Amino acid sequence: MKIAAISYNSILSGRKNGWIDEGLFLIQNDPGQVFLAQQHVTGTIPERAKVRTQGISKVEGAVMSHWETLIEVLPQFDKVLIYVGDSGSKHTIRYASEHGLDAAKAIFILCDCNENKKRQLIRQYGFGESEVIMCECGGQLTMLRLVHKFQNTGSLN
Repeated sequence: MKIAAISYNSILSGRKNGWIDEGLFLIQNDPGQVFLAQQHVTGTIPERAKVRTQGISKVEGAVMSHWETLIEVLPQFDKVLIYVGDSGSKHTIRYASEHGLDAAKAIFILCDCNENKKRQLIRQYGFGESEVIMCECGGQLTMLRLVHKFQNTGSLN
């Protein structure tokens, strides 16, 4: 079995993107940041909106880059774990669809921030039958647990 784990946040800190071993392909943000988009913002409503817009833009660029990296090896995977947070939900799901990810192979890891919107996007982009796993905000612990389970057992079950 081969899987890919994709997040615009960090999963395995200090590990470079690409093949970790024969069965695990990792794509993450890890220039020393746990979160790519700023999580806690203070200030006026316009200041907070500006920071959120900048965060979403950073996430979109990262997600697009991740899919450009993944596309060449995508047919090799049995499952693709995809973290879907609040900042990148539309881009993450849209790029999965645009790059031809089979819904049977997709596993979406969702935090509950705007969960209904994410589930609607999953259905809208043709992934209504895909597995969904709920997680904490940021998804790092859940993604790490799934990656470690796969590394230890060769399975996600």
